[in-house]
Amino acid sequence: MSSPIQMSPRVALIRWLSQIHYNAVRQIETPFPNVVTADTAKPLRGFKIADDLVLTRKRTFYQIMGVQAIPLTIEEVSANYNLQSMQARYREAAEAWKQSQRRRS
Repeated sequence: MSSPIQMSPRVALIRWLSQIHYNAVRQIETPFPNVVTADTAKPLRGFKIADDLVLTRKRTFYQIMGVQAIPLTIEEVSANYNLQSMQARYREAAEAWKQSQRRRS
């Protein structure tokens, strides 16, 4: 019996991000009015996918460092964060949003 081929963490992260729709993140995102992005100097909006990591609608990752958010590459995220825990946090938030929508109906 052959073992399944293991994907690199970077490839697994890219594949997962490709499955996330813009509106899915928009539905669960929150504003971070006191945190400004380093690249655009705008207040950060997105979903806090790890303790210091935010995923935006455009599938960009920002690491929160005090009042500034630094953009991270896919390589940096895949090397420094656990994909399974990010996926679990995302699923919990998406499910909570779906539940709130069901209650509204």
